[in-house]
Amino acid sequence: MIGTGLIPETYTFNLLMFALCDAGRAEDAQSPFDRMHVKGCSPNEYSFGISVRGYCGAGLVDKSFELIDEMKRFTFSPNAIVYNSLILRFCKEG
Repeated sequence: MIGTGLIPETYTFNLLMFALCDAGRAEDAQSPFDRMHVKGCSPNEYSFGISVRGYCGAGLVDKSFELIDEMKRFTFSPNAIVYNSLILRFCKEG
């Protein structure tokens, strides 16, 4: 889409990020998240939730905490998805 000159909306970026995370490619989902800023969109609470869920699912809890810190810059508070993702990961790790 970007290559053809169409500017995707946040919703479109979120769908792509969700699909990548579901496919076990959480680190690849960082690229659309970063491009969202450049293309005039802004991540929303769902964007952060998708990314945190993906990183937790991949065992990358440190990356999740980095995103939670970044959420604060956007004046978002972690929501149930974020907390549930972290709790699930911690339970899996014992």
